[in-house]
Amino acid sequence: MPHYAIHDPQGWIRTVIDCPTDWAVGFALDDESAAPVPADTSNAVHWIKPETGRRNTRSATPCTPSRSTVPADGTTPVTLSQMRDDTQIDVAGPEPQQMTATGSAQLTFSAPGRYRITATAPFPALPKTITIQALPPAEARRQTMLDRIDVAAGEARRRFVSPGDLVAEEYRQAAEAVARWRAAGSPPDDVPPEVQAGADYSEITPEQAAAEIETTATGYAQAMAAIRDIRLAGKRSVRQAAEADIETTGERVIGQLAGVAPPQP
Repeated sequence: MPHYAIHDPQGWIRTVIDCPTDWAVGFALDDESAAPVPADTSNAVHWIKPETGRRNTRSATPCTPSRSTVPADGTTPVTLSQMRDDTQIDVAGPEPQQMTATGSAQLTFSAPGRYRITATAPFPALPKTITIQALPPAEARRQTMLDRIDVAAGEARRRFVSPGDLVAEEYRQAAEAVARWRAAGSPPDDVPPEVQAGADYSEITPEQAAAEIETTATGYAQAMAAIRDIRLAGKRSVRQAAEADIETTGERVIGQLAGVAPPQP
């Protein structure tokens, strides 16, 4: 039995029925039409393009927030961007808001709490929900310092590897190859390609190349452990700091991370 979507002139599907064609046409109201569709058609996911009578998938409303946390100070904005014309914005939370926007809009929050923002562009777009956490001003400052510590830790890690993508993964792979080679007795007739490549590059023996990889791996592991210790202990100290000491405490941790660097040759 064929399936038909009964839809209005815009393409909104009122219902989907399985019946003969003449029944479907009769089931449609005065301003509606019937379009043949697959059995899994749903008005929560699909619409009918009136020009073609074909099923299309509804996409979420374009809306990109500039941040997910914001100080509840009434001045620092969250910018919503990439919105279509006449997008309806509904804000639920301690301070409900409503507005219609085109392109971008800015929201500020005076009351701390969790806000649920629903952006709905004109049909056939589906609503998009965004959650924003408005923090008390002191907590927002604390979160900023926590984020900066994480960034500083990432910068410290990168100082221990050569520039480029996935270099740390290359180091790990080489160290694992050496470990397997050692476990097999370091056979000279079965040198892993990771080891041979290092030997060829530095013009040394495979044994020397393997030793270099082991030394590098040990140093890298020790550095990662040290960075992790500083990062987590530092974040704990920022969380526990008095309001007046948030930035001073965070900057001290960032300074510690900045001082973690590989030894100079």
